[in-house]
Amino acid sequence: MKSRFKGIILSSSCATALAVFMLPVGAANAQTTTSPQAGAAHVETLGEVVVTAERRTSTAQKTAASVSVRSGTQLLQQGRYQLSNIIEDVPGIAGGAKVDGGSSAIPGSDNPAAGLIIRGIPSNTPGGGSITSAAAAAALYVDDVYNGVGGGYDLDRVEVLRGPQGTLYGRSATTGVVAIHTGDPDLHKLGGNISAEDGTANLHRVSGAVDVPIIDDKVALRISGSRYERDGFDTPQGARTTSSDGRVKLLVKPTDNFTALFGAAWEDNMLRTGGLNMTEFPLGVYTYTPVGIQEVDTRNRQLWTNMNLDLGGVGLTYIGAYRNFQASGGANLGTLNQTISVPSDHFWTNEFRVHSQNDSTLQWQAGVTSYLNDMHDQNLIVSPSTGTTSADSIEHKKTTAVGAFAEATWHVLPNTRITGGLRYDYTDVQNDEIYSQSISSFPPIPALITSTISGDTGHRTFGNVTYKARIEQDLTPVNMLYAMASTGFSPGDVALATNAGGAPVVTSFQAETLYAYEAGSKNRFFDNRLEVNADVYYEDYGGFQTAVNVGSAFAGIYRSVLTPITAYGGEFEAIARPWTGGQIGLNMDYVFSRYHNIDPLFQPFFARSEIVGVVPFKLTLSGDQAFPLGESTTFSVHGDLRYHSAYDAARLQTNQLAWLPYAVDPAGVIEDISATLSFDHNRYALTGYVRNVGNLRQLNANVPFVFISNTPAASPLPTPPFLPASSGMQLTDPRTFGVVATAKF
Repeated sequence: MKSRFKGIILSSSCATALAVFMLPVGAANAQTTTSPQAGAAHVETLGEVVVTAERRTSTAQKTAASVSVRSGTQLLQQGRYQLSNIIEDVPGIAGGAKVDGGSSAIPGSDNPAAGLIIRGIPSNTPGGGSITSAAAAAALYVDDVYNGVGGGYDLDRVEVLRGPQGTLYGRSATTGVVAIHTGDPDLHKLGGNISAEDGTANLHRVSGAVDVPIIDDKVALRISGSRYERDGFDTPQGARTTSSDGRVKLLVKPTDNFTALFGAAWEDNMLRTGGLNMTEFPLGVYTYTPVGIQEVDTRNRQLWTNMNLDLGGVGLTYIGAYRNFQASGGANLGTLNQTISVPSDHFWTNEFRVHSQNDSTLQWQAGVTSYLNDMHDQNLIVSPSTGTTSADSIEHKKTTAVGAFAEATWHVLPNTRITGGLRYDYTDVQNDEIYSQSISSFPPIPALITSTISGDTGHRTFGNVTYKARIEQDLTPVNMLYAMASTGFSPGDVALATNAGGAPVVTSFQAETLYAYEAGSKNRFFDNRLEVNADVYYEDYGGFQTAVNVGSAFAGIYRSVLTPITAYGGEFEAIARPWTGGQIGLNMDYVFSRYHNIDPLFQPFFARSEIVGVVPFKLTLSGDQAFPLGESTTFSVHGDLRYHSAYDAARLQTNQLAWLPYAVDPAGVIEDISATLSFDHNRYALTGYVRNVGNLRQLNANVPFVFISNTPAASPLPTPPFLPASSGMQLTDPRTFGVVATAKF
């Protein structure tokens, strides 16, 4: 392992050298500026991108961490607003918003971040059939609100921060953070924007925002919204999705040293499953069988505030939010129908921070946080042929957490800085359940047994300590080296499952720590026309946790399994403006991520040590070219090519290894192109795009499915055609076309 890690460091160094001395290429979204230069009137250069990734205002190049930024304007023009599309060209991250609750195939989740995999570390998964999520390994923020609402429209920028962020972000920032920032009210100008999009599979999307200054320089309102609808690709009505979103922001600035932002956001989604059931046999040949369509409706409501007070040298920040998630609907499980109901899923979060101003020699911040989730749900499974109940669970789960943190950066020398951070979190989880299960499937009167979990049986407490230590050195004003050691934590959780007798049992997830070591470099060359950033890392995670069925498909006995993970790799990003109007980009990442030290009792459930959904190697090559057509009209083209190596899309048991080709997505290349005609200095624009030009379709690792019935590893392997799943198997999107029109006023 040491030799491989050394090889990664050497490879990253060679890649940096090649980029600097041979290839003027790049891969991020950077602002453009012009500067006078001898022999030329104007030269396009790379501007600075403002970020708040470390909870203070800085620029991406001055932040000594692995952070990538994507512009909201460019994402809109390229038809990228779902989380999986937003991060598709970002190194070191895979997946997207989790589309199902817990381990159930039913769509709709109160914890979308659980679908993200950063640097090869996935989120824990609860027991089979669960409709609640375990704590995610990555944190998702929208407008500084944990798991906030409305991250797919009116985007200003998206920041992806890789590596543990436990010190500043706490809960679920084990492997990193995706921070989405939407447009804020304009205190001075009445205006807004609107966009409309049509595309493949009856895609229709309209979004817009309007700024209304109420009192000049004091009070302003921003109202934004989005309507999205699209059919499925293989089963149009069976995978149809619609969503209606809205947001109101009120910005109040009564004095120069105080601002208060008040917000309200809402989101209504309709998601369908069924229509067609897809199986694969032989390899690459898909068979579709009609099944019933089930619908799930989800609803999010959110209120929040963000207040900042400047006391001159010291600042105070308070962020408070309330969110409620609701879901209702069901799915077809073949011989059974599953119906879910989440009548209330309340979240309250608070953060109070005191911090120095950005221009101080000693930059510091300290604060306290609180988190409360109070959730009720019901999971009902019935036989449609008899109308009898097979299983019924009513769950009430309450999670409370408090934390305290401090972090400081000290300029020990003009070009040398050291950072230290420390945090403590305490988590209390109480999970109660009333569970009923049929012990006879024969009419007319199946017998039901009912059991409960309550009190100390479903109660757990966890404590976590995290730290950060970093040193950074400026070689020149535009070249920096840094190295750090940091930790992130999984807070621990209480999930529920059933034993062979039909009684509910607790599958407790332990609190675990991720230890990470990272070294990186951030650079600008050739008068800010070339940007090259690279890093290498090593991470040791105490344990990915899941629940496996050691019983049978009809008499589940679920046991919690903890499997440590080791991950190491490197990331590279570069962007260049080699000529007027042109930009070339390159980014790539390599990650080696494996389970190890698996309990021999559970080894049969992990036929391979590879982590599901982790792509070992990714490379993105992009290019942009703008052609002026007049004083205020521009025609521009964009293209990108994304290569990914082969990776496991599903976990196999040892008795399923013969079917490995079905579980592995082979290496592939996806190409996207778009062209934009903008008028009146980009006030109006019309964009046409083609995504997945080569029409590459593979297994969708973001959608849960099972290769065979959930039998224990000791059971005999079913023979084809019963191998592929009967629930949830999907392919990635085919070639799609779209047109986007935008206007600013």
